[in-house]
Amino acid sequence: MEVKQNQSSGEIGYRTFWSYISPSLLKQENISDNQIQEALGNLLIDWSGSKIPETLDDNPTETAEQFFKSLQELAEVTFKSIATNATAELIEVLEATSQELSQKTQENLEKKSTSLYETVLEFFVDFFEEDDWSNIPVEDQSLLRMMFQGENGEWVCLAKVKEEENQFIFYSLYPQAIPQDKRLAIAEFITRANYGTILGNFELDFDDGEIRYKTSIDVEGDNLSFALIKQMVYANVMMMDEYLPGIMAVIEQEVEVKEAISLVES
Repeated sequence: MEVKQNQSSGEIGYRTFWSYISPSLLKQENISDNQIQEALGNLLIDWSGSKIPETLDDNPTETAEQFFKSLQELAEVTFKSIATNATAELIEVLEATSQELSQKTQENLEKKSTSLYETVLEFFVDFFEEDDWSNIPVEDQSLLRMMFQGENGEWVCLAKVKEEENQFIFYSLYPQAIPQDKRLAIAEFITRANYGTILGNFELDFDDGEIRYKTSIDVEGDNLSFALIKQMVYANVMMMDEYLPGIMAVIEQEVEVKEAISLVES
């Protein structure tokens, strides 16, 4: 049920689900909701690595819902043969706790919106700092520059804010300019890549060879939220990371465009 190991940095370990809610506990005829809630609370605290309120601030609603859904499925499948009454009580507690945490998480995410900031730029600086990005505002104070490390490479990201228009644009820049003799091939590559893409698109500057992936949003008459921006930012960097090997194959390995796209999208 539990394993521990002493290391130079301190004690580490892992506890299974049964270490928190044991079969002997579930067999008790007079098991109470408080006992189950206490066990689940300890499990959630250890699982998150911090106190519950901090977890709710840092994790989106889907995380809490997914966590409790897994526990509910475990209860329905595993505990049914142990104690029917206890299983029913456990499921009821799980559902109630899941709904409560999901609602609180969503409320916390909605609070962190542009309505709390004097400028849209302040909102984005706060977002990237909380999301552990290293960002550097550029001279005109409308742009944030940061690095992102994906599975297939590292590149510069730009977060551009248009205060008056209430617009936000996020770019992932390919690490190097496209050579002149490869720009037509890359133009075909990004055209094929863009087809069917829902969030964002690739762009190519034929003059200087810059290639980038762009996602953007206009929030005039409404407010941005951390949850909304996080989806937009990570959809962007994931697309660049996915197609990066294909772009490199066309430029550096003389691979035909159709073959490069096929390699990426398969």
